[in-house]
Amino acid sequence: MKTLRYDPTALRRMLDERHLTLTAMARRARIGRDTLNAIATRRVRPRADTLAKIARGLDVPIGAFFTGGQAAGETLNGPRKRLTAAVALTTEP
Repeated sequence: MKTLRYDPTALRRMLDERHLTLTAMARRARIGRDTLNAIATRRVRPRADTLAKIARGLDVPIGAFFTGGQAAGETLNGPRKRLTAAVALTTEP
């Protein structure tokens, strides 16, 4: 399986494109605003389940948060096991 690299700029870019505030996105994703802020400001890397909630809230495939992610096209309709097994949360140093 190809290892994808998490793109920490993807979330902020998608929020900006949709004119969404952190508060509005946190409600849509059903996660805490502080958690979303920490992810958006790159203080923490998101866990796979948190990233899945954000992707659902934005109605995008989870692959959209990774370099080459659109091509990967991972959807959120499958079982959680498939989702977490298919995503390697790695970042470049």
